[in-house]
Amino acid sequence: MSYKVKLKQVTIGKKEYEVIHLNQSILGIETWVYPDTQINVYGNDAAINILACLYDVVSTNKVLAYLERHSPEGADLVIFHGQSTPINFRLTHLIRKALKKSRIGRDIVLDLRPECKDDKMTDDWKFEESLSIRVEDHCVLINGSTLGLRLSALECLYLTKSDLGHQHFDWWSTKKSIELIIRNKDRDD
Repeated sequence: MSYKVKLKQVTIGKKEYEVIHLNQSILGIETWVYPDTQINVYGNDAAINILACLYDVVSTNKVLAYLERHSPEGADLVIFHGQSTPINFRLTHLIRKALKKSRIGRDIVLDLRPECKDDKMTDDWKFEESLSIRVEDHCVLINGSTLGLRLSALECLYLTKSDLGHQHFDWWSTKKSIELIIRNKDRDD
């Protein structure tokens, strides 16, 4: 399944960023932060499939995905490839302001690469510390290596095809990361 979205270009200082800017409520995603403990991302099969596609596109195209919070109590979710596009919370706030003003963008298609659909990655040691999840106020930064983002895409895809209700990402995150849990509302009790 593929999805068509806009890729906006914003300029902060002298640097240009390509950003997929979406609203969580339109996607059917909700992000809730429990300070100092965990971040829960909720969605049904379709929403988690879109999230898998976003992880995959970010890992291969080195763009940012900025998912605005579903409600004032929720949290923005920013997914990026940290080695090619390092950002921090201050820069994230500037990008959010620039996105509000930006109306133009080019269309891209979100889809999983074919090798991701059937890939079986069983060597957990390959993924150690491949994700960094940080939170400040109502903003969550998910910084991943190419391998970490690919793993995230595969785990989201697995959530849509299995009886598993949720997945914890603390095994692959850095020691200073907040725990990320993705929950499938269709199966998670």
